[in-house]
Amino acid sequence: MRRSVFPVAALAAVLCLNMCLAQDEKPKPTPPRALPDIKIPLEEKPDVFAVPEGNDTTELRLFMNRLANTPPQQQTPEGIREHMAKIIKALDVVMTREIEIEVFHHAAQLSLSAIDFYERFEGEGTAEMRKGVMDRLRKDERPETQKLVARIELQQQIRNMDTVPEEDRMALVQQTAAMIRDAGDDEALQEGLELSMMTAEILEGMGDYPNAAKASRLVAAAISARNDDRLAKLVERLETEARRLDLPGNPIEIKGSTVDGEEFDIASLKGKVVLVDFWATWCGPCRAGDA
Repeated sequence: MRRSVFPVAALAAVLCLNMCLAQDEKPKPTPPRALPDIKIPLEEKPDVFAVPEGNDTTELRLFMNRLANTPPQQQTPEGIREHMAKIIKALDVVMTREIEIEVFHHAAQLSLSAIDFYERFEGEGTAEMRKGVMDRLRKDERPETQKLVARIELQQQIRNMDTVPEEDRMALVQQTAAMIRDAGDDEALQEGLELSMMTAEILEGMGDYPNAAKASRLVAAAISARNDDRLAKLVERLETEARRLDLPGNPIEIKGSTVDGEEFDIASLKGKVVLVDFWATWCGPCRAGDA
């Protein structure tokens, strides 16, 4: 029995040693597998200027909205000119199709706006571009289109007010005021208001204060005649503007008493060199000098 103890003990010791050695030995790391050279193509962005096929109204409206809301990639004069030229070209394609009148009008007006921007950044050939759009509109004999033509032509005359003889300027104001009086809905009213306000602002910018004041009063009267409570504040503002525009060139009437109690009339200073000392309650040095 004793002779069998050692072999068993020895075997156990060997097994234990092997197990310890096995635990101490770390497995060799597997070399990384080389990945295949796969090239993933970049996703191509859709061409914003590509006109959709067909005459679907919704699709064309969405397309034109994207055109209007997409900024130029290059914010430089050259980049902006190139961007506007692409818009004009795309809208020209839209206008050649058999489309609904609202889409046609939208395309024409958006094209004219793009031409204005193109010209602002020294683009060439804008006169021919505008003529092309206006010729398309004039060929459309539908009453709605002819009404749009008249409005665009009026707008162009207002923008070129400096070329209109002074005696003819109020005729343009009267046309815009008539648009306000005759407006059948809020959209037409908004168009009339925008043109009227633009007319008065351009006249003031030209230094034609008498006609600018007349324009403000005429427009205020046209708005007031509509009895629209929403526009009451606008009427007040226009009347205030008219009074302000009447001031240039008119004498200032200032009368009162001096600090010594003597009568003061600004007319007595006419033709004299006068030193004006301004005093205000919020001015610390002023109050310190003369409380």
